[in-house]
Amino acid sequence: MKSIAASSSVVIAGESLPDKWAKPIVDSVILPAHAQATPPLNPQESTETIRSTSAWTAPANIVGVLTIVAYGAGGEIGGPDNKGEGTGVGGAAGAGGMATANLTVSAGDALNITIGTVGGGGSGGNVRSGGSGGDGGDGGSSTLVSYSAGSASIIAAGGGGGGGASGRGANANGGAGGAGGVGADGTSGTAGGAAGVAPSGGGGAGNPGISGNGDPGTGSDGGGGGGGTSRLTGGGGAGGDGTQINTSSAVFAASSNTGNGYVEITYTVLA
Repeated sequence: MKSIAASSSVVIAGESLPDKWAKPIVDSVILPAHAQATPPLNPQESTETIRSTSAWTAPANIVGVLTIVAYGAGGEIGGPDNKGEGTGVGGAAGAGGMATANLTVSAGDALNITIGTVGGGGSGGNVRSGGSGGDGGDGGSSTLVSYSAGSASIIAAGGGGGGGASGRGANANGGAGGAGGVGADGTSGTAGGAAGVAPSGGGGAGNPGISGNGDPGTGSDGGGGGGGTSRLTGGGGAGGDGTQINTSSAVFAASSNTGNGYVEITYTVLA
């Protein structure tokens, strides 16, 4: 039998291998896709403000609970006397109410939003007898947020309209409109409306309007203010009620918003 080891080296196919191997240098290693590390996703909080009637869609990677803060619209101020015979001014408008709620949603779920507008609620009274009083301001309309997947809705109330000024008289200013909120509607009355359960409200104090009383709120919309007369001011309209349907998470309160309504949506996504 022939020996294949002619020396200290091994011969393979006419080439000799070294007695010792040098350590290889590895520049890089490419792992298969399933073994590659994925960077962690970080939670990021965002707030969007919605000022027009529209549908809002929950984004991808949304997590946790989103918070909705809805504001109803304020009422209109009452009018001054139409003939310039007095110095009275119209009653101040009531501010819209605020509703806050938490909802758990999934990516792609929609919130349908209807924005309340100044003067979109109850109609203010026209000038009464004598023709020199001011018209009552219209009430503000409510802001609605509905979640179709959960059949839940929250409604932020509108504020009441201010009462019209009188044409003449020592106390010629119209009664103030009531704030929107929650609880019983404010009621019309001879001093601009008696207060409802806080933070709903009737009109502020004003001279008796008699035929120019402010109106109560209509559901969640604010009531219109009463029209003034030649010698008597109109009462302010009452604020509307905040409402929730198929949810118990909403909390209602008064706000300082006297313009159109709007909605703030705060949520967290992983990005």
